[in-house]
Amino acid sequence: MLRVFHLSNQCLLLLSVFLLLTAGCQKSVTPPPVVALNNLPVDVLQLRVISEERRKTAAAIDNPEQRGSLAMALEANGLPALATQEYHAAAILSPNDPLWPYREASARLNSGETDRAIKDLVSVTEKYPGFAPAWHRLATAKLDIGDDVGAENAIEQLQRLVPNSIRARTTAAEISLITGDAKAALNILERVTQEDRQYEWAYMLLGQTYLRLGQSGPGVESLLQKTLEAERKYQEDPREQKLSIFRAGREYEIKLCKKLLKQQRADVALPRLQRAIRDLRNDLQLRLLLAQAQQGAGNEIASMKEIQGILRIDEKYIPAYLIKTNVEIQKGDNLASTGEASSAEIRSHYSAAATTATTALRHAPNDWRMQFARGRAESKLRNDAVARIHLKKALQLEPNSHDICMWLFEVCWRLNDRALAMTTIETALGLDPDNLITWVNLGMFHVSGNNLAEAQKALLRAAEINPVHPAVQSLRGRIASLQSKKNS
Repeated sequence: MLRVFHLSNQCLLLLSVFLLLTAGCQKSVTPPPVVALNNLPVDVLQLRVISEERRKTAAAIDNPEQRGSLAMALEANGLPALATQEYHAAAILSPNDPLWPYREASARLNSGETDRAIKDLVSVTEKYPGFAPAWHRLATAKLDIGDDVGAENAIEQLQRLVPNSIRARTTAAEISLITGDAKAALNILERVTQEDRQYEWAYMLLGQTYLRLGQSGPGVESLLQKTLEAERKYQEDPREQKLSIFRAGREYEIKLCKKLLKQQRADVALPRLQRAIRDLRNDLQLRLLLAQAQQGAGNEIASMKEIQGILRIDEKYIPAYLIKTNVEIQKGDNLASTGEASSAEIRSHYSAAATTATTALRHAPNDWRMQFARGRAESKLRNDAVARIHLKKALQLEPNSHDICMWLFEVCWRLNDRALAMTTIETALGLDPDNLITWVNLGMFHVSGNNLAEAQKALLRAAEINPVHPAVQSLRGRIASLQSKKNS
């Protein structure tokens, strides 16, 4: 006889609790230890960022997002080996999140572990076929090792996921260019650069594509020159934005703030430099950038105070003299442009510039920048004989400077040193044969010497560059007057 046993409600409850507890024990994962920060090859600015993230991680060792944040802080500051450990920890704690194995593979790729990194990227795409960043990184990794077919397959998968992505389309163009289809690359890049004027990598590829198609010239050369520091960008998980947030360090701040100042964004550079200098007070390069940022923000007194502070630390620090000289020349020019300042007030700034340059040249007589600065200051003061000496020296030290040539040309013209003036402007045209203003100046120079034939040749070349430019029209008028004078 079969006997059936019935469990009481109390027993069923105890059994359920037991099963839940054992299931939980089976799924729990012991968090890997947090990486140690011993003798890191980073500066004080980088260490502050990394240490803060490690402090947060130590307090939340089982939080995969925080482990990933620490990994990104390490990777962003040049420590990919330590970063891979923390990415791996995050992947263990969150086994269904594709970001962490993807970032681990990317960090390995950046540190030169190419074969393993590509293998890991393939694994990520197989496990998470809808994760676009992994397909993008796999496409470029394959392209970089010469696996064109693998790159094409990966970019095809990527574009199915994000067909309108600027970055994905740019990589598709890059693959087309490298595999020999420059026309297809051009078709993509011309549209991409119209849609996004900030992605420098696309412009760099566009310049290379023009060259591949036999199109060259100053425009293409300028495009390539402006994009020398362009970097490839990838499809991103939003959390990857932390990589740029965590990036720190002296060299990074210098590079970034130079770029900001070049873009006339002194208001953005200024607070960054002020924060950096709290830890690096005697760093002269940072302090010089701070002086430039103060000047750019309109804080002239603070800028000059900073420069004086630099020279108290190192009286031979030539870049500080150069900034001070340029600032004084600019002040004089600004006053002159108003038409309201007295001649004495204007000259006082040019004199201060000349004095500063003279002091610097005692420490560095062969610094072409200071010779050039002294020559410009003396030229502004109409001390042309002195200016000629220093501009000639500057050109000897830096023979490929178009700017020095043109300053020396102007000074020699005023001094009626026509032989040197002519030699100098010919050198300038050799350095920059498509410079319209240089051709106009040459034409004006020939007009002043009553050399109609040579003036007309210069006009013809200038008109080829831009026939409606005001300077070209002015030269045309001067030549017409000379011709009329000769015919009368």
